[in-house]
Amino acid sequence: VNRLVLHGVYPMAFPDHACPRHFYAHGENAQFVAFGKLMTDVQRMALLISGGRAKPEVALLYNAENDWVSELACAQNRMSCDVPAKLLAQAQIDYDIVPSDLLAACLGKNTTALDKRPYPAVLHDGILEVNGYRYKALVVPGADYTSEEVVRFSRAAKEGGFPIYFQNAVAAAWVDGEKIYAGGETVSESGVIGALRAAGIGDISVSEKAPDLRFMHY
Repeated sequence: VNRLVLHGVYPMAFPDHACPRHFYAHGENAQFVAFGKLMTDVQRMALLISGGRAKPEVALLYNAENDWVSELACAQNRMSCDVPAKLLAQAQIDYDIVPSDLLAACLGKNTTALDKRPYPAVLHDGILEVNGYRYKALVVPGADYTSEEVVRFSRAAKEGGFPIYFQNAVAAAWVDGEKIYAGGETVSESGVIGALRAAGIGDISVSEKAPDLRFMHY
């Protein structure tokens, strides 16, 4: 997002209780100076990212189903996807958050025609390709249980040479009364970064830790 339109500037006399939130308020808003500085920073950020293109190498599974199923099973391992997301961002490893529906599309459960699938996703040659983006690995937040689609995708991915990293525990799913474990590698919560680096994933590296550093391709 690099175009912001402010629609809280109100021309009528202040205060107007029918429209209580005003950015300017005819000089009555004590925070307006700080707001101006914020908008200056936003403008600078928008200029910097204009023309840029993300090049994510990691797909990060959205933890919705993992959380729901693990909660029903009273499981101990239930990690939100914002935990690995923060680790990846601070390590300068670009990622996209993907739903389990996308993984199911790779299995062809809905239809064999790629252009008719809910997601233009395909798994081939050790790469997960989605709408032109090529992911080299999948990171799954720690969970004891997950959906059947995730388990089946992980097993197919393992056979196809596509790496999957489960944080803290490899998840399982109940399929027709049988507990089936996913295929992939178990890493610690923070160890996922080292595992990805060892697999050659990551566009840039820095000599010292720089958790606030971000980058973009142009």
